[in-house]
Amino acid sequence: MITLKTKDICEALGIKKHQLRACTDLLEPFSSMGTNERSARKYDTGDLLFFAVVFQLESEFGLSIRSMSKYSRSLYETLRSPKNLGKIDRIFVDIESNACSWAEERLLVEQGIVFDPSKAERVVCEYLGVMPSQSNLQFGFSLVS
Repeated sequence: MITLKTKDICEALGIKKHQLRACTDLLEPFSSMGTNERSARKYDTGDLLFFAVVFQLESEFGLSIRSMSKYSRSLYETLRSPKNLGKIDRIFVDIESNACSWAEERLLVEQGIVFDPSKAERVVCEYLGVMPSQSNLQFGFSLVS
């Protein structure tokens, strides 16, 4: 597993430390994690993908970090959950229940936001030096049918 530090996340996403701190202060699961004084927080590639998606939602949809706090844990878990290989991946954010899921898993009749996380995945892959065809290897399990 690749271990990343705050400076690595900031470098990969082109953000400042205070922007990342706003995310970790407001967004689950990071806001509920304790930190030790004088000890740097450590992240993994799944965390990097989560932050990349958060900043994608902020820039493309104008969503504030505070507004994303309602569904951030669900988004985090969805990004780490298995996805079907070879299908177009979209994430659905249900506004009423503040839950996220892979959009292909269900018929979308609820009101919400559907977005493509591939832009965020490309940012992460470029930073890690992973070829796009290998990107599924870095972000956890994938369903094979």
